[in-house]
Amino acid sequence: MPAISSSIDFHDLRVLLGLLIVVQGFETSRYLGDEHPAEQRIATMRMAQLMSTAIYLTFIALAAVLFHEGLGADVTAIIGMTKPVAVVLPLLLSIAAIGSQFSAAVADSAGAGGLIEDITHRKLSIRYAYLLILVVTVVLTWETNVNQIIA
Repeated sequence: MPAISSSIDFHDLRVLLGLLIVVQGFETSRYLGDEHPAEQRIATMRMAQLMSTAIYLTFIALAAVLFHEGLGADVTAIIGMTKPVAVVLPLLLSIAAIGSQFSAAVADSAGAGGLIEDITHRKLSIRYAYLLILVVTVVLTWETNVNQIIA
């Protein structure tokens, strides 16, 4: 086993940052104005940002032990780095992907509901905005070819 490097150079840091998953949903609290006061919404957004920062820093600290001398600029080095966790990596990546998409869907729905409510100057309540989003989403899902859209 190669010796673990005691320091991480700029290239290593860029590779680590490239492995991070983007956290979505900070803006969701903005659209909860009717249910929660501004101070509480600001606090929740700050807490979400602090939690994601802690997750990022923990990830970097845990991933840093995989970097070692002679790693170089080889793009395929990530494959070698993941060897210690290769058995559970597919399951972990699947869980992370599903969780990320679910989180994004919830955040996007909340954000879209808030935008619809704002655009209609509160003439359409948030409940009906969510119902509208649901109907449009179901129709789009049934009436479109997802593979064709991706292509």
